[in-house]
Amino acid sequence: RAIGLKVFLSLAHHGREGYAKLIEHQAELGEYLRDGLREAGFLIENQTMLPVVCFSHAQWEGRIDAMTAAVNRLKASGGFWLSTIFLSNGRPAVRACITSFRSRESDIDALVGALEAETTL
Repeated sequence: RAIGLKVFLSLAHHGREGYAKLIEHQAELGEYLRDGLREAGFLIENQTMLPVVCFSHAQWEGRIDAMTAAVNRLKASGGFWLSTIFLSNGRPAVRACITSFRSRESDIDALVGALEAETTL
């Protein structure tokens, strides 16, 4: 099985320092997303060093159908991939995870803007 081939090839290509910089870049973008969402009035539901951000908005409180519809519209646009989840406390939330090394702050800004637009519908 070649289950570790992607990691091996990435390490072989970038080296340890280069691979670490890619991971650090994604973690920084996760924090940038948290900050942008907070500024836009979203509630951050998790705290982690990883680029996984779970969040909600007062407009979606008690309206999981509205949250799910917003996520589906954003996914259908082709520009973003989000998912809905239930947190350990049972609350629904939206989950965003930055996984591409190509992601930039401008991508995060576009996501936050699109989410803001969804909360005003």
